[in-house]
Amino acid sequence: MHSHSDSESSDDFIINTPAIINFHNAISALYDEVEKTRVLNNRPRPSRAPQLHLLDEWKIDHPELFQRKLRVNPEVFTCIIDKISAHPIFHNASNNPQLPVPIQLAIFLNAAGHYGNAATSQDIAEWAGVSVGTVHNCYKRVMIAILAQHDDLIHFDMENPRDVADKRKAKEYAEVRTCSQWKGGFLCVDGTPFNLFQKPGWHGEGFFDRKSNYSLSNQIVIFPHNLRIVDYSIGVPGSLHDSNAFQHTLCAQSPESFFGNNEWLWADSAYACHKWCVVPFKKPTGGSLSWAQKTFNYHLSRVCHPPLSYYRKNINLSNKIRVRSEHFYGSLKGRFQSLRELRVQIQTPDDLQYATTWIRCCLILHNMIVEIEEDFGLAPSHDQFAREYERLQEEREGGNDEGDLDEEGGGEGNFIGSAGQRFRNTLMDHLLQHLNHE
Repeated sequence: MHSHSDSESSDDFIINTPAIINFHNAISALYDEVEKTRVLNNRPRPSRAPQLHLLDEWKIDHPELFQRKLRVNPEVFTCIIDKISAHPIFHNASNNPQLPVPIQLAIFLNAAGHYGNAATSQDIAEWAGVSVGTVHNCYKRVMIAILAQHDDLIHFDMENPRDVADKRKAKEYAEVRTCSQWKGGFLCVDGTPFNLFQKPGWHGEGFFDRKSNYSLSNQIVIFPHNLRIVDYSIGVPGSLHDSNAFQHTLCAQSPESFFGNNEWLWADSAYACHKWCVVPFKKPTGGSLSWAQKTFNYHLSRVCHPPLSYYRKNINLSNKIRVRSEHFYGSLKGRFQSLRELRVQIQTPDDLQYATTWIRCCLILHNMIVEIEEDFGLAPSHDQFAREYERLQEEREGGNDEGDLDEEGGGEGNFIGSAGQRFRNTLMDHLLQHLNHE
């Protein structure tokens, strides 16, 4: 009995030892942790394999691959860096140094030049080997630096030597392709929607356009010979008609700042007819246009938005003046494919401001590229990107021909009323006289 009691006391002493109690508690805690954990062995995070170093190789040996990724050739890329690298946004006293300006620009151009899932912040981050936060910081810095170039690149001032030279070349361009009396039409205007990837949470229905997309409407005025932008209006909800959206441009508000006597811009039939804004004839409802009116419309590229197959069947039409506006938008969206569908969630006015700033930066870069190519004698790249965009649109639409080349509307027929309509008839007479003497 005594020995048995001594044994129990010995066991109690062992069990109640502090080391044993701590061990028991550790086992219990580990057991609880295992029960709550879904994955016992976490997979190692995939190592980032940045591809930025490939740009250095492509820049020398494969410039076409460089251009495919950044949407500009190496020479133009270097010139853009020279123009923006001195901006103070790239220089700070932080203990965490920024990425080099060429890398920040490459990150922005990669995002601006691609569409859909290829342009997500996560994909860009993996490509560059940086965090998503760094990607967004690069976007903001580059956009600030590009915006600082706005007034130097998008302008129309008759005391500016480049504007004077471009106006003269645009008039020569119009005269050679039509007749001498048409050389006064040295600008083109057109609108296009920049689609949004989802319905905005802020006044969403106002962005619903006639093609059943949520979009931002934009009006852009260009020189037809080199597609340089001189005026624009962006950020207007897609539900607004082209003629109304055009009223937000300086060109519509102060046409006297752009046009003298017998000078005008070309537009499509969605716009009002003025002496400074010449538009095609509309086919009257239930009626038809005269041969003279159809001839006039043909030389104005017939309509603003012909189906894609119409471009392929009428190759020579690419020289007609109004088609240049279509060519411009093709080159713009072909180069900066993020404009095909902006991946910006518009929940607040600040979100809308960010979306319009992104578009504005693309327009500034477009003009910057045009000027760089002209100044350095490089071949214009807009044709290549316009063809690329046409191919993408054809694949997306399945090659369907949509649209009527003789667009119906509340047409004016043979009615001659306003000063703009009378001026248009005068231009038509000049064209017919020119064609009769050829």
